Amino acid sequence: MESVASHGNWTLVLKDKHPLRIKPGAILQIRRVTLPFDVRPPDRPDSGGWRCRIILWKLKNGKSELEKGGMFTTMIPREHENARTDIRLFPHEEYVLELIGGGWSLHLLGNFLGAGNDNPDTILRPIVLRKLSGAWPFVREVVEQSKEQQAHEMLSGNMGSAAIRLEPRA
Repeated sequence: MESVASHGNWTLVLKDKHPLRIKPGAILQIRRVTLPFDVRPPDRPDSGGWRCRIILWKLKNGKSELEKGGMFTTMIPREHENARTDIRLFPHEEYVLELIGGGWSLHLLGNFLGAGNDNPDTILRPIVLRKLSGAWPFVREVVEQSKEQQAHEMLSGNMGSAAIRLEPRA
Protein backbone atom coordinates (compact mmCIF):
# COMPACT_ATOMS: atom_id res chain seq x y z
CA MET A 1 0.00 0.00 0.00
CA GLU A 2 1.24 3.45 -0.87
CA SER A 3 -0.12 6.86 -0.04
CA VAL A 4 0.31 10.08 -2.02
CA ALA A 5 -0.31 13.65 -0.87
CA SER A 6 -3.65 14.78 -2.36
CA HIS A 7 -2.57 18.10 -3.84
CA GLY A 8 -0.63 19.29 -6.88
CA ASN A 9 0.30 17.20 -9.91
CA TRP A 10 0.05 13.42 -10.02
CA THR A 11 1.62 10.71 -12.17
CA LEU A 12 1.34 6.94 -12.21
CA VAL A 13 2.74 4.06 -14.24
CA LEU A 14 -0.04 1.49 -14.64
CA LYS A 15 1.36 -1.96 -15.38
CA ASP A 16 -0.18 -4.96 -17.10
CA LYS A 17 -1.32 -7.67 -14.65
CA HIS A 18 -1.05 -5.17 -11.78
CA PRO A 19 -4.53 -3.65 -11.27
CA LEU A 20 -4.56 -0.82 -8.80
CA ARG A 21 -7.18 0.13 -6.23
CA ILE A 22 -7.39 3.90 -5.67
CA LYS A 23 -9.11 5.83 -2.91
CA PRO A 24 -8.63 9.56 -3.66
CA GLY A 25 -8.24 12.01 -0.79
CA ALA A 26 -9.35 14.88 -3.06
CA ILE A 27 -10.85 15.10 -6.55
CA LEU A 28 -8.28 13.45 -8.82
CA GLN A 29 -8.38 14.39 -12.49
CA ILE A 30 -6.62 12.15 -15.02
CA ARG A 31 -5.70 14.55 -17.84
CA ARG A 32 -3.43 12.54 -20.11
CA VAL A 33 -2.44 8.95 -20.88
CA THR A 34 0.75 8.18 -22.79
CA LEU A 35 2.29 5.05 -24.21
CA PRO A 36 5.97 4.87 -23.14
CA PHE A 37 8.58 4.54 -25.87
CA ASP A 38 9.89 1.22 -24.52
CA VAL A 39 6.44 -0.39 -24.87
CA ARG A 40 6.24 0.19 -28.61
CA PRO A 41 6.76 -2.87 -30.78
CA PRO A 42 9.97 -3.14 -32.83
CA ASP A 43 9.98 -1.65 -36.33
CA ARG A 44 9.37 -4.87 -38.25
CA PRO A 45 6.76 -5.51 -40.91
CA ASP A 46 5.75 -8.78 -39.22
CA SER A 47 5.01 -7.12 -35.86
CA GLY A 48 1.24 -7.07 -35.79
CA GLY A 49 -0.62 -4.15 -34.33
CA TRP A 50 -1.93 -4.36 -30.79
CA ARG A 51 -4.02 -2.19 -28.52
CA CYS A 52 -3.42 -1.23 -24.92
CA ARG A 53 -6.61 -0.36 -22.98
CA ILE A 54 -7.37 1.06 -19.55
CA ILE A 55 -10.48 -0.14 -17.74
CA LEU A 56 -11.80 1.93 -14.84
CA TRP A 57 -14.05 0.21 -12.29
CA LYS A 58 -15.94 1.88 -9.45
CA LEU A 59 -16.26 -0.16 -6.27
CA LYS A 60 -19.80 -0.48 -4.98
CA ASN A 61 -20.08 0.92 -1.43
CA GLY A 62 -16.38 0.20 -0.86
CA LYS A 63 -17.18 -3.52 -0.96
CA SER A 64 -15.63 -6.18 -3.12
CA GLU A 65 -18.31 -5.97 -5.80
CA LEU A 66 -17.32 -3.94 -8.84
CA GLU A 67 -19.80 -1.87 -10.81
CA LYS A 68 -19.92 0.74 -13.55
CA GLY A 69 -16.78 -0.33 -15.37
CA GLY A 70 -15.73 1.13 -18.66
CA MET A 71 -12.80 1.57 -20.99
CA PHE A 72 -11.64 5.15 -21.15
CA THR A 73 -8.72 5.01 -23.58
CA THR A 74 -7.12 2.75 -26.18
CA MET A 75 -3.50 3.26 -27.16
CA ILE A 76 -2.12 1.92 -30.45
CA PRO A 77 1.64 2.06 -31.13
CA ARG A 78 2.57 4.43 -33.98
CA GLU A 79 -1.07 5.53 -34.34
CA HIS A 80 -2.41 6.70 -30.97
CA GLU A 81 0.31 7.06 -28.33
CA ASN A 82 -0.91 10.10 -26.41
CA ALA A 83 -4.50 10.82 -25.34
CA ARG A 84 -6.18 13.67 -23.48
CA THR A 85 -8.77 12.59 -20.96
CA ASP A 86 -11.06 14.28 -18.48
CA ILE A 87 -11.62 11.48 -15.99
CA ARG A 88 -12.36 12.55 -12.42
CA LEU A 89 -12.10 10.27 -9.41
CA PHE A 90 -13.92 11.55 -6.35
CA PRO A 91 -13.12 11.29 -2.63
CA HIS A 92 -15.23 8.92 -0.54
CA GLU A 93 -15.32 6.54 -3.55
CA GLU A 94 -12.96 3.72 -4.46
CA TYR A 95 -11.85 2.74 -7.95
CA VAL A 96 -9.82 0.06 -9.72
CA LEU A 97 -7.63 0.81 -12.75
CA GLU A 98 -6.77 -2.19 -14.91
CA LEU A 99 -4.54 -2.36 -18.01
CA ILE A 100 -5.52 -4.95 -20.62
CA GLY A 101 -4.45 -5.85 -24.13
CA GLY A 102 -0.98 -5.55 -25.60
CA GLY A 103 1.89 -3.68 -24.02
CA TRP A 104 2.97 -3.78 -20.41
CA SER A 105 2.57 -0.24 -19.08
CA LEU A 106 0.96 3.17 -19.61
CA HIS A 107 1.69 6.51 -17.97
CA LEU A 108 -1.20 8.46 -16.43
CA LEU A 109 -0.76 12.18 -15.70
CA GLY A 110 -3.11 14.44 -13.82
CA ASN A 111 -3.66 16.71 -10.88
CA PHE A 112 -5.71 17.08 -7.74
CA LEU A 113 -8.44 19.70 -7.98
CA GLY A 114 -9.09 22.18 -5.21
CA ALA A 115 -6.73 24.22 -3.11
CA GLY A 116 -5.23 23.23 0.20
CA ASN A 117 -2.88 20.71 1.70
CA ASP A 118 -5.31 19.52 4.38
CA ASN A 119 -6.91 16.76 2.27
CA PRO A 120 -6.34 13.15 3.37
CA ASP A 121 -3.73 11.21 1.41
CA THR A 122 -4.73 9.23 -1.67
CA ILE A 123 -4.34 5.48 -1.09
CA LEU A 124 -2.96 3.24 -3.88
CA ARG A 125 -3.17 -0.51 -3.30
CA PRO A 126 -2.34 -3.40 -5.67
CA ILE A 127 -5.07 -6.03 -5.84
CA VAL A 128 -5.89 -9.48 -7.14
CA LEU A 129 -9.06 -9.85 -9.22
CA ARG A 130 -11.23 -12.97 -9.19
CA LYS A 131 -14.69 -13.49 -10.66
CA LEU A 132 -17.53 -14.31 -8.30
CA SER A 133 -18.97 -17.74 -8.94
CA GLY A 134 -22.41 -17.57 -10.52
CA ALA A 135 -22.16 -13.81 -11.14
CA TRP A 136 -22.40 -12.00 -14.43
CA PRO A 137 -19.12 -11.92 -16.36
CA PHE A 138 -18.49 -8.22 -15.69
CA VAL A 139 -18.92 -8.49 -11.90
CA ARG A 140 -15.75 -9.65 -10.18
CA GLU A 141 -14.64 -9.97 -6.60
CA VAL A 142 -11.67 -7.94 -5.40
CA VAL A 143 -9.41 -9.98 -3.17
CA GLU A 144 -6.68 -8.02 -1.45
CA GLN A 145 -3.27 -9.53 -0.92
CA SER A 146 -2.61 -10.97 2.47
CA LYS A 147 -0.23 -9.16 4.81
CA GLU A 148 2.22 -12.06 4.46
CA GLN A 149 2.29 -11.69 0.67
CA GLN A 150 2.84 -7.93 0.94
CA ALA A 151 5.63 -8.39 3.50
CA HIS A 152 7.31 -11.05 1.32
CA GLU A 153 7.16 -8.77 -1.75
CA MET A 154 8.54 -5.81 0.17
CA LEU A 155 11.47 -7.92 1.41
CA SER A 156 12.14 -9.31 -2.07
CA GLY A 157 12.08 -5.81 -3.61
CA ASN A 158 8.99 -6.54 -5.69
CA MET A 159 6.88 -3.64 -4.46
CA GLY A 160 3.26 -3.58 -5.51
CA SER A 161 3.00 -6.89 -7.29
CA ALA A 162 -0.38 -8.37 -8.04
CA ALA A 163 -1.90 -10.99 -10.30
CA ILE A 164 -5.10 -11.38 -12.25
CA ARG A 165 -7.01 -14.63 -12.13
CA LEU A 166 -10.20 -14.81 -14.15
CA GLU A 167 -12.03 -18.04 -13.65
CA PRO A 168 -14.07 -19.22 -16.65
CA ARG A 169 -17.80 -19.25 -16.17
CA ALA A 170 -19.25 -22.76 -16.05
